[in-house]
Amino acid sequence: MFKRSKFLAISTIVTASVVLLLALVVVFSLGGAFGSPPTLVFRSNSAQMLYDGSPLSDDGYELLSGQLKAGHTAKVEVTGLQNGVGKSENRIYVTILDALGADVTSDYNVVLEYGILEITPRVISISTGTEYKEYDGEPLEYSSWEINTPDALMPGDSVKVYMTGKQTEIGSAFNTCDVYVYDSNGTDVTYNYEIDVEKGVLTVTPVELHVQSYPY
Repeated sequence: MFKRSKFLAISTIVTASVVLLLALVVVFSLGGAFGSPPTLVFRSNSAQMLYDGSPLSDDGYELLSGQLKAGHTAKVEVTGLQNGVGKSENRIYVTILDALGADVTSDYNVVLEYGILEITPRVISISTGTEYKEYDGEPLEYSSWEINTPDALMPGDSVKVYMTGKQTEIGSAFNTCDVYVYDSNGTDVTYNYEIDVEKGVLTVTPVELHVQSYPY
């Protein structure tokens, strides 16, 4: 009787162990149906260019980590677009499809990393003139200026310079200005340029007085 009970106990333990092992095999074969779904990390490309009037895009991407299950494919759309100087995220959208074309994205933990699209400004160099005069109570202004980098302008764009520098009292001040760039339609496109101004100097000098004394 004791041997039979011992045999039944051992059989029960063995049976329970086999059942538990089979359960673990089923869970893992289902790809973690009762655990965390597999993680896929996608990243869109980054790109940079000098402003040339055209928009910037890049539809490239990379699967950084993770692996698709057998028969599954990734449908990836990269929609980022940067117009004009500045930067923005290169947006990406991912859908996972099975062999029949059904959406099984929910079977995965999809992580998206966005690249950066950046358009950098064109650099324009402007020089203002230098001038001086003797003090006469009137402000000294000098409207002379020149563009040092005419090739930096896009075709059809033009520069408008408004002189702001002046010096009235004896001394010196920079010959400052405000610079704007307009396209052929008269639209302000200054934001597409980086303006570098080499300022001239306005100088007002003292009046020379010649005094002569006479003998008594």
